[in-house]
Amino acid sequence: MEMNFPPPNRDLLYTHPEPVDIQRILHNAFQLNKDIGEQLHGHMPFGVALTKTDEIQFIGYQGGPIDNGLIESVSQQLRDRSSHLKACARCAHVELNLESGHRLSALQVIMEHEKGPALCVYQPTLSQSNWWIEPAQPLIMTDECP
Repeated sequence: MEMNFPPPNRDLLYTHPEPVDIQRILHNAFQLNKDIGEQLHGHMPFGVALTKTDEIQFIGYQGGPIDNGLIESVSQQLRDRSSHLKACARCAHVELNLESGHRLSALQVIMEHEKGPALCVYQPTLSQSNWWIEPAQPLIMTDECP
């Protein structure tokens, strides 16, 4: 049975006010996901940050106790650095229920930029070329964050 993926909506990537920054973040998220998968033979949440000096930084588990889980740990690290960032992404593997009734494992990349809307990319684990984009809500680069 063929799986029907949502429409790619990749126009959102190219019409974003800062498309080069967003594409850099996404490219690095896809590459880090691949590298982590090969090294760990599994998946774990991580973040990608683009500093105001155009440096890409990897955000991940730093050891020690975790109070609210790995995803929140990555989010907090990004929040702590938000005043020094142009853009960031929170990345984690999720299970999706598609309208067709199929369940799908995918990398979720929630990207935020200081000068544009947040975007969410889903990259299916077993069909990586079939990724798509949806609008998202900012959680890191908001007026409420330091």
